[in-house]
Amino acid sequence: MNKLWFRAQSLDNQSLDPMKVVDLMEIENKRYLSEEDVNKRQKLAQEISEVSSKGEEIFSENSHSAFLHGSKFLLKTPSDELDESGRIAPLFCYGYVPDNPSKSWSSEVIDFLVGFAKGIERTVSDESQKVAHEGVQKIVEERKRRKNVEKTLKWVGLGATMAATILAFIIKKKKGRNEGIDQEMGRRNQNLVLGIIVVLSVSLLATVILSKK
Repeated sequence: MNKLWFRAQSLDNQSLDPMKVVDLMEIENKRYLSEEDVNKRQKLAQEISEVSSKGEEIFSENSHSAFLHGSKFLLKTPSDELDESGRIAPLFCYGYVPDNPSKSWSSEVIDFLVGFAKGIERTVSDESQKVAHEGVQKIVEERKRRKNVEKTLKWVGLGATMAATILAFIIKKKKGRNEGIDQEMGRRNQNLVLGIIVVLSVSLLATVILSKK
């Protein structure tokens, strides 16, 4: 999806949290969610909660956090203003990581975040913007790494399936022949395919282990 959703904690802890949606394909198509947008507000709150609870926190620094859940991401950035209780009032940016994000995508996300903050009379310091930008870059890098792991797993799985199919064919062919030379060739081919399966299995195991680091 080519949209970004934003949410900010209300400073008085009583008013509705400011929320905004931006269509990246139509920059002019952006608006704040009103009190009447009950369903959209609830859905955004649920999506943010899902990513923060079920996703993996891949970045954390000075009250900044970045989460990734599949292709969904959540960026949590503190505004300069504190709430009435003197606590940090965070800004949230939620969306989907593009399949092939442009080099400027991380900067664009931060620009929209800062624009959202200004629209509700909040500020994000230059230092916070820098840290938030680092968080978005971590999101992009982690998403790219996971996609590469997924591709590797698919290829390894395909290779293992092909090797198993060949092995089954050789075994079946071997059973239908009784001559010693055919049996010897069958054993050699069988050992070769078994070796391929072992290599592929080890590669698959190594890939899974690395994907969890």
